[in-house]
Amino acid sequence: MKLELEIANRIKEYRIAKKLTQEQLAEKIGFDVSYLGRIERGKSANIQISTLEKIIDALNEDYTTFFSFENANNKYVSIVHDLSLLENREEVLEIIEKIIKLEKKK
Repeated sequence: MKLELEIANRIKEYRIAKKLTQEQLAEKIGFDVSYLGRIERGKSANIQISTLEKIIDALNEDYTTFFSFENANNKYVSIVHDLSLLENREEVLEIIEKIIKLEKKK
């Protein structure tokens, strides 16, 4: 899949996971809702870095997590992607952290 479509899908995934409408997200970033809709449909392939930065900030995510795409061949990236969309992400992270600490003690 092309990068612009991966980014478009990721924006939509996060927006839905965070229970935001296009209107709400557009308002948070100060853009017209029709422009955001075009971005989410992959119709604005020349999205500026500053625009993407505003969207990622408005979604309250870090870059590493945002760019963990669903279709990645890398198992780590796939897990980060799935984890990023969980409602109870912090609880799951705490469990993973405990497992890692136990593994380090071996």
